[in-house]
Amino acid sequence: MITLKELSIKCGVSIATISNVINGKENVSEKTKKLVMDAVRETGYQPNILASSLRSTKSKTIGIIIEDVSAFSSPELIEGIMSYCEQAGYRAFLENLRLYAKEIFDAGTEFKAVVEQAVRQMLAIKVDGIVFLAAHSREVEVFPGNLEVPAVVAYAKSSLQDIPSVLINDEKAAYDLTKYILSKGYKKIGMVTGLADSVHTIRRVTGYKKAINEAGLVPDDSLVLEGDWMRKSGYEKAAELMAKNIDAVFCANDNMAAGFCDYLRDNNLVPGKDIGVAGFDGQNFTAYMNPPLTTMKLPLREIGKRAGELILSKLNASEEENEKEIIEIKEDCVFVQGQTI
Repeated sequence: MITLKELSIKCGVSIATISNVINGKENVSEKTKKLVMDAVRETGYQPNILASSLRSTKSKTIGIIIEDVSAFSSPELIEGIMSYCEQAGYRAFLENLRLYAKEIFDAGTEFKAVVEQAVRQMLAIKVDGIVFLAAHSREVEVFPGNLEVPAVVAYAKSSLQDIPSVLINDEKAAYDLTKYILSKGYKKIGMVTGLADSVHTIRRVTGYKKAINEAGLVPDDSLVLEGDWMRKSGYEKAAELMAKNIDAVFCANDNMAAGFCDYLRDNNLVPGKDIGVAGFDGQNFTAYMNPPLTTMKLPLREIGKRAGELILSKLNASEEENEKEIIEIKEDCVFVQGQTI
């Protein structure tokens, strides 16, 4: 890899001039800019971001701490954050905590130790701000109260009021989807939820019941069964709900909806014909189900973008403004019409 000094010798200009061109300074002639940039492209020169951070108050870098990159929501969230920050001239360093592989699922001592280490590492490389990217929505305690750089939590809610959070609006999305199911003439709608203590479950059940109530129907708790987000639980709960003569089902995620459809096919029933089926999340595989699954697509890229906007706005805000900032953003989901309703 060519060094800055070697690049300056190749171009026949000073190191300061090379730096001014790369950083977009205006006090360089067009001829010199072209000379330097041609040499940069030819040699593949890459600025040393870490070294630059030691020489300036801003490194123009953002740290993204990801609970687990294998979570279905993570790739689009990361893309949303990175694309926004890159457009603003910021680079991102990613730290994947791999919590699923390590089987760390709660906010206990082990979780806190892993997160604290990641935060220390981000501070050691002089990032200007940190975004914590959760694998699922809940209240999280991931930053110390005296954190020396701005921070944002995405896809979960920070336990600290001065750290903004970007969340999905589970309740409204579930309400909208249930209203859509009702609009198709279904009356007895069952629900397979996620784990009972999940924020996603609580809010989606609330939205489902609100729509049922507004339709002049009485919510029947016996039609609301707890699943565990896995495809197998959708299959298992299908037998119980079908015995209750439901005419449609709202599964709280696409995995369980797929399991429900598996049960229907194994019993010579057709999703969308013999019973309406809807999922939630808008995962890519649902478009290839037969028939395609009716579902709600989460605005993951938009959530990432808003997290990027928040972290950069905090970097540009005064210290007083940052201290007073208490923000929680809830984005609407987007309905994706399939053929199972």
